[in-house]
Amino acid sequence: MSNKVNKLLMLIGAVLVCCCLLSCTPIGEADPPETVMLTENITTTAPPVTTTIATTTTAPPLNKRIEFLAVGDNLIHTYIFYDAGERAEAMGNTGGYDFSGMYDGIRSLVTDADIAYINQETPLAGEEFGYSGYPQFNTPREMGTNLVDAGFDIINIANNHMLDMRDDGLKATIEYWDTQDVLQIGGYVDEADYDTVRYYEYDGVTIAFLSYTYGTNGIPLQGKYELVIPLPDDETIKRHLTEARANADFVFVSMHWGFEDTFEPNEDQKHYAALCNEYGADVIIGTHPHVLQPIEVLTNEAGHETLVIYSLGNLLSTQNYYRNMVGGLVTFDIVMTDDKKAIENVKLSPTMNYYNSRHRELSLYLLEDFPRELIEKHGAQVNSYFTYDTLAEMVRNVIPEEYLNFQPGE
Repeated sequence: MSNKVNKLLMLIGAVLVCCCLLSCTPIGEADPPETVMLTENITTTAPPVTTTIATTTTAPPLNKRIEFLAVGDNLIHTYIFYDAGERAEAMGNTGGYDFSGMYDGIRSLVTDADIAYINQETPLAGEEFGYSGYPQFNTPREMGTNLVDAGFDIINIANNHMLDMRDDGLKATIEYWDTQDVLQIGGYVDEADYDTVRYYEYDGVTIAFLSYTYGTNGIPLQGKYELVIPLPDDETIKRHLTEARANADFVFVSMHWGFEDTFEPNEDQKHYAALCNEYGADVIIGTHPHVLQPIEVLTNEAGHETLVIYSLGNLLSTQNYYRNMVGGLVTFDIVMTDDKKAIENVKLSPTMNYYNSRHRELSLYLLEDFPRELIEKHGAQVNSYFTYDTLAEMVRNVIPEEYLNFQPGE
C-alpha cells in the first residue's frame, strides 16, 4: 500500500474518533481527568472537617466597692499661713509656705481613700491680691498644692467666702484649680458652665457632683465677667438633679448651709435635704456651721434613700472655741453590683485641730489619738475651757451611735 493511501486511512480514522467523542459527551459535562499516581506508596488524606461549636459568653458579676472620704471646712486664718511661712523658712524656702505637715495626722486616711473631698473655704486668688485672713480671706496657693499632694480629689469652693476677693479673685481661684489634677466644684465661669453637671469616674462608676452655697456674706457679683454664684433654689436643684440622675450611677450634692455654731440643722437645711432626696440625690455633704451636725438617711415615697451629713464642721482653723476644733472625717462605701446600687458602711471619725497659745504648731489628729498632754496647752483654752471628756461628750451628743467611729484610749 502506498504512503499516500496510508496517510489517507490514518486521517479518516482520526476524524471518526473525534466524531465519536463529540457525539457521546455533551459539552460542559466532561468527566474530570483521572489522577495519575506517580508513586504507589503515596496515601491521599481527606481534608479535616472543622466543627463550629456555639458558645455563650457570660459577663463576670458586677462588684464595685469604692471608698469615699469627706472632710469639712478648710478655713485658713492669718495665723495658719504665718505658721506655714515659718515652716517653709525653716526648710530654707524664705518667702514660701508649707502647710503639708499640718495634715500628717490624717494623711494616710486621705491617701488610702479611693476618692477624697474637701471644702476649701477660702479663695486661692494669688499673691497679687495680698494674703489675708478673717473676715475676707485669701490663702497662699501652696495650700492647694499641699491638698493635692495629701490626696484630695474633689475640691469644693462654693461657700460664703468665695467672693472675698470679689469677681477677679473668684475668677483667679477657678483658673488656679483648673490647673490642678482635681475636680473643682462650686466655681462656675458662666450660666452654661453652671448648668453643665460635673462628673467624676472611678473604676467604671460615674458620680455626678452638684454644689450650692446659701450666700456670699452680702458681697454681690460686680458683673465684670459672666461668673455665677450657685445659690440654691428649688427649680434649679430639680433641673440639675434630673440631668445628673439620668447620666450618672450616683449623685452627690455639696451644700454650704445652716447657722454657724449650731449643732442642729435649721429649716432651710431640712427643706433642701428633702428636695434633694425627692429628686434622687444619693449623698448630701453639708458644710458651713463650723461645728458637727447629725447624720441621717432620708427615704422618699419611691423608696429612694439619701445619706444626709448636715455638717462636717471645721477641718483646719484657728477659731477661738473648742466646739470649732472638732470636725468630722466621714467615710463610706459606694457599692454597685448586679443587684443594687448603695451607700454602705457610713462612719464618722471625729478629728481634732490643735494650735498652741501662740497660734502655732497647727496639726490635725483623729480625736481618739489626740495626745492628752496637749489639752491644757491648746490655744482655745483661753476662750473656752475644756477637757478631753468635754470633747468626747460633745461628739456623742451630736452624731448618732450607728455612724460614729470613735474608740478613745486612756
